[in-house]
Amino acid sequence: MRLLLKGVIDLKTKLEQIKEKLIEIEQAEERDDVNKKYNELENLFDDGSIWWLVERAQELEGKLIEAKDDYDYLSYHYGNETEQNKRHREAIDYVTSAEPTHYASLENALEDIKFVINEILEESE
Repeated sequence: MRLLLKGVIDLKTKLEQIKEKLIEIEQAEERDDVNKKYNELENLFDDGSIWWLVERAQELEGKLIEAKDDYDYLSYHYGNETEQNKRHREAIDYVTSAEPTHYASLENALEDIKFVINEILEESE
């Protein structure tokens, strides 16, 4: 994520520099000044061309899509885990809150506990 943010900051800096140069080009009064300012604009980029910006934007877009996919995957699985934990807590509460008088025999209590545990395990699969 830090790398993505650094890329965005680098891109923002480049865009600000481009904006400044474009304003200078717009305000240039002579053709020679326009050509000089355009050359300065091209030199803002590592490879000497304005296509660096396009390539960088595409690269960052790819990273952003990957980060969103990761976020969606983790959000989905976190939601499932949270729901599963809730069911487990409910089962534990059900079993631990049972009073001995709720059951006709110890065998009935154990059968009920087994049933609840099996239901939870089947839902977890």
